[in-house]
Order: sequence, then C-alpha cells, then structure tokens
Amino acid sequence: MRQVILTGMALALLAGAAHAQSDPKGPKTPLDLMYEEQEQRAKQAEKEYNDTMRRTRANGPIKSSDPWRTIRPAEPTKAKR
Repeated sequence: MRQVILTGMALALLAGAAHAQSDPKGPKTPLDLMYEEQEQRAKQAEKEYNDTMRRTRANGPIKSSDPWRTIRPAEPTKAKR
C-alpha cells in the first residue's frame, strides 16, 4: 500500500511539472495565426512608412514642381484700358 501511494505521488509531481511547461491557451488556431500575421504586416508597413518619412525629411523641403514656371512672365502684366 505504501508503495502505491509513493508511486501515485511521484506521478502527480511529474504530471504537475509537465502541465506547467505546456501552453495555457492550448495550440493556436488558424484564426489566431491569421491575426498574428496581420499584426506583423501592419507593423512592417508602419515601420517602412516611418523610414520613408525620415528619409524624405532628411533630404530637405520638397521643391514645388511647376512645369510652367519658365513660361509665365516674372511679373504680372497690367491690363491696358
């Protein structure tokens, strides 16, 4: 009888240690994996956007792209009446 009790206690201790190492939520579902992938993509896109904005600001102010600047007169003309 004593040996059965000791064996039961040893099994309970081993089972407790194995349970402590397992994931409390269980295995991840495909939906959980999809959400994690979406979060990673969003973080990556945000990082790329921020990097682009930093590079743009580092190059200085954005110049105006006016294709007609050489065609227009420098001063506005006064209409003759």
